Amino acid sequence: AGAADGGCGEDDEGHGDRDEESTNAAVPALQRGQCRACAADWLQEARMPALPAGEFDLVIVCDSLYDNKDSWDSLQVVLANSLAPDAELVLASATLRRPFLHEFAARCESAGFTRVSCELTEHAEIVSLRFSHIDSS
Repeated sequence: AGAADGGCGEDDEGHGDRDEESTNAAVPALQRGQCRACAADWLQEARMPALPAGEFDLVIVCDSLYDNKDSWDSLQVVLANSLAPDAELVLASATLRRPFLHEFAARCESAGFTRVSCELTEHAEIVSLRFSHIDSS
């Protein structure tokens, strides 16, 4: 897979570029330097946000983008609502599910995310995107 299809670039040996769930009720705001894992039902959270708005400087979506394209619009709304300016979004998918990752990463880039890095291993692909602006429509 190459950059044109949303995947990581690969060298001749198949190695990637190495450059640099339930809704949470009344989640309190974090202070810098703190960490909290928050599961979110994308559909519910898009309708009735419970996560703190603009508070997350890192969001990881791991092996969650397959067989659910109908919920991707909701995921984009959740990201738009919860990511802080200059936040990082990390998308990770098992090798067999890479086409879903590529498609969602392309959607994010079209909505204003910038690709920071991409890593392809024998078992997974990880794409890091920087949030600057997202159009959730």
